[in-house]
Amino acid sequence: MINFLFVGNNHRQIIKYFLKYLLHLQHVEIRNTIAKLMKFDQLSEILKITNERLYSNAIKAVNINLTLRNWIFGFYIVEFEQNGEERAVYGRKLLQNLADTLKIKGLSAPELSRCRQFYQTYPKILRTLPQEFKSLLPV
Repeated sequence: MINFLFVGNNHRQIIKYFLKYLLHLQHVEIRNTIAKLMKFDQLSEILKITNERLYSNAIKAVNINLTLRNWIFGFYIVEFEQNGEERAVYGRKLLQNLADTLKIKGLSAPELSRCRQFYQTYPKILRTLPQEFKSLLPV
């Protein structure tokens, strides 16, 4: 229901309110049309396509973040090994000790070794890191 009770002669306000009302009617009409015309097969197909696209985007985002995490882990491990005074104490057991201490699912000593190798293979990724991730590094 439209309420035309306005104080003064503010025509812009009346037009703005009226346009909002028309948009609301249009939205309701579109929803009603979809509900009347759409068949179950169409609904299920739309939902499948929506899921595939959004799920795919989510997987890509997770993959990007895990890749960055692994590179940053490699960075810290290499820096610790090359500059840390405790290197002699930990020796070859560094990665196993880290894996045991961190207890991160899927991040065993061999995986930490791959993180280190990843960093050593691609040390210049730092230049391409988004600013939000650069804050995780002391560089």
